[in-house]
Amino acid sequence: MNDLNKFDKIFSGAKCKTKFLFREKNLGCKYAVSGAIDWFFENVEQGIILEDDVLPDQSFFRFCQEMLERYKDDKRIMSVSGYNPLGKYNMGENYLFSKYFFCWGWATWRRAWKKNNLEMKNYFIKNKGLNFFERILFSKKLQDNLSGKISSWAIIFSHSHFENKGLSIVPQKNLIKNLGFSDISFTHTKENKWDNKFLNRKPHKLKFPLTHSKKVKSNKKFSRKYIIKEYKRIILKKLF
Repeated sequence: MNDLNKFDKIFSGAKCKTKFLFREKNLGCKYAVSGAIDWFFENVEQGIILEDDVLPDQSFFRFCQEMLERYKDDKRIMSVSGYNPLGKYNMGENYLFSKYFFCWGWATWRRAWKKNNLEMKNYFIKNKGLNFFERILFSKKLQDNLSGKISSWAIIFSHSHFENKGLSIVPQKNLIKNLGFSDISFTHTKENKWDNKFLNRKPHKLKFPLTHSKKVKSNKKFSRKYIIKEYKRIILKKLF
């Protein structure tokens, strides 16, 4: 009850209706976050999701708002990300489409989240529009999650993108700072110099009005660069 009073006091001046969901016990990352998002979409049709260790640039909110409205009826699009793992990606438009989902500051619609299957019993081995290296990488992540080696809701939602041939919108410039790399009080960003080197990206400001992508299709060059970077990170972590 003290926590509820504290939050009521913080948001008492907000010019919007606020709701809170409190848990009586720790459910772990997989069930706590996914359950909270389930609850979120019982109340709204679309929205932005931020976890405790991500700090977005202010332009992230307008970016998500515009993308949510522009693509709300396009079932090919399943999510909007504020995180760009490459930091910057030189292109003519302000955003691209990717088959990969990035969970550090993102947005989606109820229609897309409903496709998520948290209790899936097997992992994909067939080609879901992925090449050999992608299948190896994502199958391993999904296996580890389903076996309980790691606890993640995001890996399951990534798989949902593959299963449904869905796309995620990724900004040309990274809009998110992950505070977990610099603050030990956060829970899910491990202290590892290779994760820090390859995943921690400086946030930027996105300029408006946006230049929109002409073709709704996965950007192959972006995919190649991301996969190469992921393999480098994983190999270096194992070696050192």
